Amino acid sequence: PLLARLCLQDNEIDGCGEGIFAAVSCMQMLRRWLSSSKVIEDIKLDGNLIGDSAAREVLLGLQQRKEAGYPSIQLTITNKISSETFAAIVALTSSGGGKRKKSKKKGKKKKK
Repeated sequence: PLLARLCLQDNEIDGCGEGIFAAVSCMQMLRRWLSSSKVIEDIKLDGNLIGDSAAREVLLGLQQRKEAGYPSIQLTITNKISSETFAAIVALTSSGGGKRKKSKKKGKKKKK
């Protein structure tokens, strides 16, 4: 069987792991998989502070995937990366890319 969904959320993938480039190395492996697999449907990376360098690896994989003509995927990723990188990732995914906090709408209370 081929892997279609990968859930890595809240796995402490960040720049504080084994060496400063731990997140980048992890995302480089993910990039190679993204760019070569047609069956990927969903990747969850939210809850990991991967940083902008690692996020650019994910973006590169998504760009290579698009160039190869592979289908769009759903991907959630932290929004604690540069707004340009985040926006580019969102544009290349079918899920909107990441999680943003929803603002609470204040409205008038209904009278009983």
